[in-house]
Amino acid sequence: MKKLAVSLMVVFLFFGMVISADAFVYSGTFPDGNEWDSWDRFSWDGVNNVQLYYNNNNATVGIAVLDPNGTPLVYWWADFYTTYVDLYYSYDGINWAFYDRYLL
Repeated sequence: MKKLAVSLMVVFLFFGMVISADAFVYSGTFPDGNEWDSWDRFSWDGVNNVQLYYNNNNATVGIAVLDPNGTPLVYWWADFYTTYVDLYYSYDGINWAFYDRYLL
């Protein structure tokens, strides 16, 4: 009886760890090879959700930070080059501003 109780406890602990580890991070690949990732608020910063789109063909990344209701708070865009990355931001998704250049 003791072995059964210990075995059940181990199974439930393992099951709990599996369903809670990155349980809300979703990913996918489009037919053209581009990728997307989605992090909910539990995996991101505890408050906001994040949608990330990566264009493999053009080496660009787009990020939208969403509040818990799904309203966009800020957008980020990155252009990847051989030796650096240009980062842009927007609060409305229309008017963009240069943020910074990061060397790789």
